[in-house]
Amino acid sequence: MAREPCFTALRTREQLGYIVSLTHSTYGGGLNGEVGALSINVVSKVADPTFLEQRADAFLTNWQAELATTPPETFAAAQAALVTRLLEPPRRLGTESERWWNEVEEGDLHWRRPEQKAVAVAMLTLDDVKACFEQMVLNPLSRRRVAVRVHGCNHPAGGGATNNHEEVAESEKGAAVEIVPRHMLEAWRESMPLYAAQVGVDMP
Repeated sequence: MAREPCFTALRTREQLGYIVSLTHSTYGGGLNGEVGALSINVVSKVADPTFLEQRADAFLTNWQAELATTPPETFAAAQAALVTRLLEPPRRLGTESERWWNEVEEGDLHWRRPEQKAVAVAMLTLDDVKACFEQMVLNPLSRRRVAVRVHGCNHPAGGGATNNHEEVAESEKGAAVEIVPRHMLEAWRESMPLYAAQVGVDMP
């Protein structure tokens, strides 16, 4: 529901970059279950990463207002389309192989995962989506967010607003903000409580 509005706002209207996408991904699995993530990706020559992050935040806030006025029939159509897509059989052998191998690799062995997701989606209400969006995407005190900033030659790291820690903290409105330099990324990942589960180590 938000994918096309995101492209229209950030790419077509604001012209922030040639590549603009909004996607949903899942990470992890096994005994600790999946972790879902909503990702906005912008590749830009005209704006620095901090500004792009601010505009992505602005889009999400604006889209909440759009979501609040979504007609029930529009939601029902989007819901039906997603159920159909989840139940669509793989069209390529590689796609099917990847689906089953992910189950083996994560240790889940949920062979009917698409069907289970389709049932869960069919049971959702518009109020469920509104509440989830508020709690998991917008509320800085309950959401979990990772911002990846890649600086190019047009906007080098360390210059002006691109490295303004106070501005980032203000955008989170009281939530804890941790800035991890690229050379410390691996150590930061290993310090996360679920990292062991991701690499296949038994959790206590």
